[in-house]
Amino acid sequence: MDAGALDAWATPITMKKGRPGLTISALATAARSAEVGEVLLRETSSLGLRRVPVSRVELPRHWVEVGTRFGLLPVKVSTEGGGTEHAKPEFDPCLRAARAHGVPVRVVVAEALAAYLVRKG
Repeated sequence: MDAGALDAWATPITMKKGRPGLTISALATAARSAEVGEVLLRETSSLGLRRVPVSRVELPRHWVEVGTRFGLLPVKVSTEGGGTEHAKPEFDPCLRAARAHGVPVRVVVAEALAAYLVRKG
């Protein structure tokens, strides 16, 4: 992620001869793909990597701050073409609030979403 990946993850796989392994995946812009690839080759035991161009479709979005007993928290709101709204509390601020208040992060996320739904009416 420090090299500029937009996201990265590991997927468990079974390699030839039944050996366990991992596929390491990363999403990066074309401008950062070489740097991300260099880091993957330097930091893993892999002898090569595959690059696959992908495209992305994003829904329009905006952020709304909601008040909770854990403080103000941002909620990302997107709207589908048919007008259906999706709301998702931002994870990192919810995690910080959960740690500060000694509660599970799922409690903070649920309260932030509930506060958004009440605000929305």
